[in-house]
Amino acid sequence: PAIAAEGGLVLVAYREGTDIMVLTSRDYGVNWDYGEMVTDGDSNYRPSIGIGGGRVHLAWDSYYNDGERYDYEIHYSKSTDQGRNWDPSVRITNSTAVSSMYACLAVDDSGVFIAWRDYGDFDRDDTADYDLVMVASLNRGDTWEPAVLISDDDDPYMSNSQTYASLKV
Repeated sequence: PAIAAEGGLVLVAYREGTDIMVLTSRDYGVNWDYGEMVTDGDSNYRPSIGIGGGRVHLAWDSYYNDGERYDYEIHYSKSTDQGRNWDPSVRITNSTAVSSMYACLAVDDSGVFIAWRDYGDFDRDDTADYDLVMVASLNRGDTWEPAVLISDDDDPYMSNSQTYASLKV
């Protein structure tokens, strides 16, 4: 599970079955609403949640068939009413490689930032390797800047060297 809190608002995102759910408390965790299902699709994993700019933000990995093949991609959704309702999910990545996985989300009042591990040739160096990549939204999740390379592995055989991103703003 992943947790975010601001004042008395506490949210816990977790996987149930194949979906990402969010539980919400508005009284510092004393009472909890029923879980809201945020995702749809085949299989969803590893939620990352944050609060900022009056919105709740959620990113996760989704494994699904896009019509051509099964692939891991990073998805995002936001809530403007403290987690009661969620916008339809947006696919942040469009991996042409094997996978985009392990989303990490950070939020402040000015922006939303999502980093992940990309396996493939994101940096276009003709090597299928592990890269850390990030996108930013400077308008609280409404639109997204182009993805940027944070770190390049350059070694297709080092499976764990660029696995988990961690962000803090």
